[in-house]
Amino acid sequence: MKRIAVLLGALIIAPSAGVANASTALLLGGKGIYAELSEEQMVNAFGGYFAEYDRRVNVPFPGKEFYSSVKVGTENLYNAVYDPQYAGPKTIGGVSEGAPAVMEVLRRLEADRANTTDGKEPPPPSELNVAIYGSPSKHWTGKLGNLPTPVTPYNIIIVTAQYDGIADFPDNPWNMLAVSNAIMGAAILHVKQSEFDIRNKDTYYTVETNAAGGTTTTILIPTEVLPILQPMVAFKFDPDFVAKLDAKLRPKIEKAYNRPEMEYGIPDTLTGPPGPTPTVARQDAAVAQEQNDNELTAATTKRVATSWKGAAAERREERKRLRDEARAEKEAAQEDSVNDKTVTAPRESDQKDSTKDDDRATQKRVERPEPAAASASSAGGDE
Repeated sequence: MKRIAVLLGALIIAPSAGVANASTALLLGGKGIYAELSEEQMVNAFGGYFAEYDRRVNVPFPGKEFYSSVKVGTENLYNAVYDPQYAGPKTIGGVSEGAPAVMEVLRRLEADRANTTDGKEPPPPSELNVAIYGSPSKHWTGKLGNLPTPVTPYNIIIVTAQYDGIADFPDNPWNMLAVSNAIMGAAILHVKQSEFDIRNKDTYYTVETNAAGGTTTTILIPTEVLPILQPMVAFKFDPDFVAKLDAKLRPKIEKAYNRPEMEYGIPDTLTGPPGPTPTVARQDAAVAQEQNDNELTAATTKRVATSWKGAAAERREERKRLRDEARAEKEAAQEDSVNDKTVTAPRESDQKDSTKDDDRATQKRVERPEPAAASASSAGGDE
């Protein structure tokens, strides 16, 4: 009986390997202490985006001087793509300093595809896609940052936190307000927002399809409060005051950025592991998403196809509307309270006026003789 139980257990467990579509995440770390990613960090990235994968591999990355680290990281990730032990659907990715190395690997894979004599056949698009976070902007990386995104058949996801000064540095470096805000954002947002749940929370995004058929989804994680105002939040300043100051400063900061028109919502290109057959988890998620879509109201659907400027303005207007409603309700309650007191407690002046009227009426009655008394008085005089 024991052997039968063990055999049945093996039969039950065996198919579970296919739940995540036998997928692998090959991930490069960033600089310094983030060069080596822990299992927990890889699982929590993008709000659990890689949690469905069968395995997550931290590809070795030096995390030191930029150009030398990118060179070593590129070589290690490139070799991992062709490594037989990682055969099957896979996502290659990198965070911060490791992100440019991922782009270099894509360029090398396209060179392999064009070279039909070296015997190297890159993985098909059904077996490989890309996800990177916090790639340093061109102001920090020089020529590497100015290189365009490779034209490739692989689908690419590029995620950046709004006002993260490492990945979202102002295009106009002479706007000192924007630069100060970005420097503060680098310290506050760069690491923290790597765990933002991009599949379940709204973001600003664009989706572009290149000549090779691959899509590039660029995601900008919204920052609700300007980093430069975060100290006020920490010291518990009045939220209304912070919101008004944010609304005043944000347009000035945004003038330093050359952003494309972006939609606001959740892009449908966040597929997780590549491949024509979705995982069981993705199928369940698709069913749940369909149910949610059927329950959407006009208020939520109007957010789709809204520019990032329009979406930000809508959020500010909504906050202002809620504050105005709360203020109006408070004033109405106070006015009702005053009216109640007025009705139940007559004014002192009204009481005095009433007393004066009563006194005057009494005086008139005393001064005016009664008709009978007047007649008697008249008769006595005739006698």
